[in-house]
Amino acid sequence: MAVRETLERYNIIVRKLRKGPASIKEIADYLSDQCEDPGKSSPISIRTFHRDRKDIAYLFDFCIEYNKEIRLYELIEGENQEIGNRMLEAFDTIHALNRSEKLTDVVHLENCKPRGTEHLSPLLRAIKGRKKISFIYQKFDRESSCV
Repeated sequence: MAVRETLERYNIIVRKLRKGPASIKEIADYLSDQCEDPGKSSPISIRTFHRDRKDIAYLFDFCIEYNKEIRLYELIEGENQEIGNRMLEAFDTIHALNRSEKLTDVVHLENCKPRGTEHLSPLLRAIKGRKKISFIYQKFDRESSCV
């Protein structure tokens, strides 16, 4: 299965459980209702659902726990919830833009390359390692830079 379809399934599961606790059958029904191509929709197995629970917890910091009292699965938000929410939001945006046809007549996307995101991981490692970090700043309209 394609990565995009798997991420879409994770997103739909989280969306369903944000509305409230649900059984596996309710989650599976919601997945088939939300699937864009009904021909591709296949019932989710219990094994797939449990594998998805682990992946969702790892990737987005949403734990899906079984509540024995109400006999339903519910969404438990983690400590880094904001990051998971941003990731799902970004996926929703990309997915919506990719599935729209003739988008260029309505939406004009800026054609630019990402600038500076490759420095984020080393910067975060340095911060975690309590390393000293220095920056050189240069205004875009000036020839000289500042430390």
